[in-house]
Amino acid sequence: MMNISPKKRGIAVITAKALYKFTVQKTRAKMASCFFVLQKVIGSLFQSIHMRVISIKFNNTGEESA
Repeated sequence: MMNISPKKRGIAVITAKALYKFTVQKTRAKMASCFFVLQKVIGSLFQSIHMRVISIKFNNTGEESA
């Protein structure tokens, strides 16, 4: 391994930590936005299924039996 001066090593460590924090924050933000989109998609999917079930019940019996 190369002989690195303590000052350079310190700078490298600080840079690495800053990069790590930055990437973690960006990843968390991306995950949060992905989760939000996923939640909306799943929500609309459930809503459409629910509406379909209600309409099927309504059509079969002639009156809504929820």
